[in-house]
Amino acid sequence: MFLMDILLFSLALVGPVSGYHFKDFCGQGEYMILDYGLYIATCPNMSDPWTSQIDVLNLCLNNVDGVLTFAENSVPGYAGATCNECFNHGEHSTVVTCNCKNNSGEEHYSTIDLNDERGLQIAIPNTIMCNGFVGTLTAIPPQKV
Repeated sequence: MFLMDILLFSLALVGPVSGYHFKDFCGQGEYMILDYGLYIATCPNMSDPWTSQIDVLNLCLNNVDGVLTFAENSVPGYAGATCNECFNHGEHSTVVTCNCKNNSGEEHYSTIDLNDERGLQIAIPNTIMCNGFVGTLTAIPPQKV
């Protein structure tokens, strides 16, 4: 029974930090999106800095006729099939632009700010999440003694 209580308590901690935009919690971290949509955030403004990543194009974002929108209701996004050449607007910016195809197959750039309440969130412990999907913690420095 004790192990079940610990497991349930641990699962409760994985939920998002509510009431905060991503940058409220991560501050002036370093953010980067790779061409194919993997978003990497390094958050230094916590007691211990950490780095987490999530595939925003295939989990967090949709392409609606060439316009990036947020995926909702824990249904994976589908922008990865029709958007590429992604970049963010500076290392401290959560604004992302990708080259997306519209319904006619024409390509043009679409921009979205992941710091929206429907965008990135922080999952406890130290991981980014969006649309109900939790990213991967990729690096955490050794604990202070």
